[in-house]
Amino acid sequence: MFFEEEVRFLGPEDARDFIRFLKTRGVKAHISTRYMEQVIVAFKGPLSAFEAMTDDLESNPPAPEDNAADPEDTVEVTQDSISRFKNAVRKVWTGMESLSVYEAGDRIQAKGEEGREELTAGLPESATADERVRHIADQIIPVIHLQASGGIESRDDGLYLTRKVIPGDEVVFLTDPFVSTAVDACAKKHGVTPYTKIEYLAKHVVTTGPELYFETGSDELEEMLSEADMDEDDYQEFIQGSHMKRALIPVITGIIGARKMSVDELAEALAEFSPEVQDDREVLISVDRELVPGLVGELRKVGVLEGTDQKIRCRQGNRPD
Repeated sequence: MFFEEEVRFLGPEDARDFIRFLKTRGVKAHISTRYMEQVIVAFKGPLSAFEAMTDDLESNPPAPEDNAADPEDTVEVTQDSISRFKNAVRKVWTGMESLSVYEAGDRIQAKGEEGREELTAGLPESATADERVRHIADQIIPVIHLQASGGIESRDDGLYLTRKVIPGDEVVFLTDPFVSTAVDACAKKHGVTPYTKIEYLAKHVVTTGPELYFETGSDELEEMLSEADMDEDDYQEFIQGSHMKRALIPVITGIIGARKMSVDELAEALAEFSPEVQDDREVLISVDRELVPGLVGELRKVGVLEGTDQKIRCRQGNRPD
């Protein structure tokens, strides 16, 4: 189903907490456990070594013929890819600097509602969804690295430092975007270790129905999940995907308006629709025709639409002005 969601947690307690939260909002959901494999190609080392490595790469980028991971396949390491990697290193360093003002034993982040408020503190009310995600991620990323290296202890009321944070000395793990033998050689020269890790994980999957989009708000979902034990990619995928799906609902009700139309007519309109937006860039929405009958069925189920496939209409109270 299009509006069905799967939210993947690494810890069972976080999954149960999410179920309890959804029940208070009247959203049906269930948990299942799935076993997944993933291959991580990454670098490991102290931040100061990463900085020396990226400075070296920036000054002496490998020639294309020198950086192939496989003799039969040339992988070009561009200045752009080096700059993006250097920015990722600096972002972690900046996050570590913000934590270096604390002493060992200090609480750096609360849990629950207080923790969610801390993560969004300083954000203007006009912040977009993407800006909120980036703001929260910038605060979470250094915490994840410290947890991995034993620098943080989780207690009932929050997260506490087990040691003083010294940014340059903190050992971190960063995804390898190059997969290049020449970059690997540069990394080793500066004390950064290239490695490949194969993980077999149990993930606790909470599956929800379309009610999620009508009984919960984007902000409260983001804030709750931001402190859960989730893979960063899973978190970003859910947040970005849910924003896109949520945005489609007023598009559909806006097309139907106060009239009646068939599923085929709605599919035709959604095949290429350009909404009015306050932006210099034109926005074009395209929905595969095969998805539309299912979309209509799900929106009927939650009471947004009603009527037969030949005469769909917005239910009273859901019609746009």
